[in-house]
Amino acid sequence: MTPETLNAAASIIAPLLIVLAVVVSRRARFRKRIVITDFRRGVRFVGGVCTGVLEAGNYGVDPRKEQINIVDMRPQPILMERLGFQDALQRQGLISLGTELFVRDPKLAAGALRDEVKDAYILARDAVRTAMSTQIFADSTDAAGLSQTLTTAIRAVLLKVGMDISDIEVTEFWTSAPSKQYSPDSVSTVVQ
Repeated sequence: MTPETLNAAASIIAPLLIVLAVVVSRRARFRKRIVITDFRRGVRFVGGVCTGVLEAGNYGVDPRKEQINIVDMRPQPILMERLGFQDALQRQGLISLGTELFVRDPKLAAGALRDEVKDAYILARDAVRTAMSTQIFADSTDAAGLSQTLTTAIRAVLLKVGMDISDIEVTEFWTSAPSKQYSPDSVSTVVQ
């Protein structure tokens, strides 16, 4: 090859090598791309510290330094069926209810819960049992008042971890008669 051919080849190869080096360095810098859809939010942690909430979009992530936890913002219907409890008079009872669970604060929820829906369900179930254990029920218990009491009790617990619920609908409720042991014949139905 002649020196002129080598100079021509070098003038073509040098810019290609520069472009290749830029592409390789960008790939090394952002090894992972994350797409966050419309109904989700991403909570970014850098060095274990939350740095913010990402809206829907396409983001580059360096997995060596940062992590993005995806939080689903859609309401999730939950049913608590035949949840057993003891009231303030130590009578056994069952309650079934339905509601929708949703994320109020994605930053708080991502930091406090591993799985938002499952962990919030457990917290809500425990809040129902706690609220029911402080009540005394009669045959004329008001279903709307009971729903409001339970909604308030569950919200108080869930808001601490960035979650919330819609108003509760009680679908089944009964307690055993105070003077008898639990049996299917000794129940009083409040809500059918």
